[in-house]
Amino acid sequence: MDATRVLMGHHECMTPNLLVISDLHLGEGLSHEGDGSTDPRTDSALIDFMEHYRTHRRGGRPWRLVVNGDAIDFIAVHLMPHEAGLVHGLHADDHHYGLGTREQAAAAKLERVLARHADVFSAMAAFVAFGNEIALVRGNHDVELYWPDVQRRLREALGAAWAVDPRRSVPGTRSPAEVQDAVSFHDWFLYEPGVAWIEHGHQYDPYCSFDHVLEPLDAWDDIETNVDSALMRYVVNRFVGVVRDHWGRGFWGYLRWTAALGAERALGVVDGYRAMCQRLVVDRLTLWWDPSRLAARRARHRANLRALATRARIALERLDALHDLRQPPIRGDFLRLVRAVMLDRLAVLLLSPWVLVLPLLAVPLSWWPAAIAVGGTAVIVAAWLAAVDREPVDPRGAMRAVARRILHLAEVPVVVMGHSHDPIAEKHPSGWYFNTGTWVPHGVEGGIVRAFTHVVIERTERGAKAALCRWTGSRSVRLDANPEPAG
Repeated sequence: MDATRVLMGHHECMTPNLLVISDLHLGEGLSHEGDGSTDPRTDSALIDFMEHYRTHRRGGRPWRLVVNGDAIDFIAVHLMPHEAGLVHGLHADDHHYGLGTREQAAAAKLERVLARHADVFSAMAAFVAFGNEIALVRGNHDVELYWPDVQRRLREALGAAWAVDPRRSVPGTRSPAEVQDAVSFHDWFLYEPGVAWIEHGHQYDPYCSFDHVLEPLDAWDDIETNVDSALMRYVVNRFVGVVRDHWGRGFWGYLRWTAALGAERALGVVDGYRAMCQRLVVDRLTLWWDPSRLAARRARHRANLRALATRARIALERLDALHDLRQPPIRGDFLRLVRAVMLDRLAVLLLSPWVLVLPLLAVPLSWWPAAIAVGGTAVIVAAWLAAVDREPVDPRGAMRAVARRILHLAEVPVVVMGHSHDPIAEKHPSGWYFNTGTWVPHGVEGGIVRAFTHVVIERTERGAKAALCRWTGSRSVRLDANPEPAG
């Protein structure tokens, strides 16, 4: 296509159409030991997708590519401090379990991701340079986009990539500085009045949610640790090659899996589990011991909420109602936390023999039957309590239910989320709920790779027109009973 036609409208104030993708997980598996878990199809398909839409507009409008959370998988990057040349200003755990979430640690991780996926970021830069925009909405795996230095470095990387691109000489393209300015960051959602409400969706998953999504720092000036990020950091990242295929095994299944690893690795899993539980409990206790920190955090979150309401042109009362739809994080309730990490079941397993045996050593022989009865009853009751079902780890039902509320509260015809990795197009009386699924290949269904799903939202004279699509390598194809081209 002629470059002049591609750039038509570049300097016009035309509201862009929307492309929504999510869960790219760029950087997943990056560690000081290698990056073998990265699927090359993720990058190649994403580059082809952006190149296609860079030159294919609808109604002369440019595109706003909305990366709806988990663009960069900060919590799945396992980088030790000496690998990044960092020594000071770190959390104590960083030296044993890899860099955490503080600003300088997050920036170091970003540099590794930028290098690993350089071709992707070059394609992003070109996509923007030819008159389009990119909006990054924070998810639970890239909350580190909260940090100003991380945002600055990402913008500068895109500007630098365009500065060395041979296509920079095409008339009408943006300058590197203009490329940087066309990249925006969104703390919670992207709201297009009358068109769409777009957010990642982790706020409706108690294992991944944040109580103060606009102020996610904990008492240590780290990003708040939730159950999902703690599990990733302290256990999964250290055994990335052996954990992924073992999700959902249940308590006894995890014990058998740990035992089968061999003594050295099993001890490593136990140590990671201990550190995970300690971090979650200590972080919560710190807020209890020093409530002034929590009060200050709530005040900052409230101020941010008021500012966001003004920027997004939403009444504060309505934004409060939308925020209240979240699922409170499990880490905020000690009993929920104990059950979520299965500490109760582990305690029953480890302490039951002592509950039965120790009383026998402390009482006369004639009292043994009574001691056994009391101890046995205590063990049975504890086991029964520990057998209670855990909170569901599948957030899809909660997200669907919340989407119906958002359609009403935000007064939009389209709600788009990600997070669950399950693509959905669901009609409701007041509009549509879409889930973009994930860009990362994860199995095959009907001979088609489960990946590369996205939502295309086009502005028309009759209103917004949205479709759930899959990228096939040369075009977007609608996912419905009779697939037809959508782009």
